[in-house]
Amino acid sequence: MPRRSPAGLYGDANTTFDFAMTVSRVAEHPRITKPFSEESWQALNALGEHVDKVLIGSDVRLTMGGEPTFVSIDDFRSEEWNTGAVGPTKRDKADELIRRLRERFAPGGFLHYGQGKWYPGESLPRWTFSLYWRKDGKPIWHDPELIAAEGQDTKVTDKEAQALLNGIAAELEIETGDDHPGV
Repeated sequence: MPRRSPAGLYGDANTTFDFAMTVSRVAEHPRITKPFSEESWQALNALGEHVDKVLIGSDVRLTMGGEPTFVSIDDFRSEEWNTGAVGPTKRDKADELIRRLRERFAPGGFLHYGQGKWYPGESLPRWTFSLYWRKDGKPIWHDPELIAAEGQDTKVTDKEAQALLNGIAAELEIETGDDHPGV
């Protein structure tokens, strides 16, 4: 029932909000639900010690990160493939790899080139190339030629980019003017 105030009428909102989120696994592997027996722990530790000896004997050094890291087979000693965030060939090779992965595993998948992790002490975030696809195999993206290759000069002008942004804003029915050019 509406009520009166000095500013006008007000009342209880009759709105219901709802939220849902689903997580599904790409591959379901058996999980350990009970602690290892003492015998299993000893066998596991013995295997680990053996692997460590083989790695040390073969002069293999391991590193671990939070995501897959790829190293060029042609130039695995240069800074860009060991400690550098960027380098002269890294983005080109990443572009080639993500496109090959798309062809093989996700035809019709959508490529996204965006901001990656921003590590403490680094002035800018890293970049990431991502590939998205539908589980049912239906295409998300129909023309891979519309995604420019890394380093390709598309000759797109600022005016054309602004027209695209304005078109997207109009389609989404949002105001324009809050966009800013990337440098």
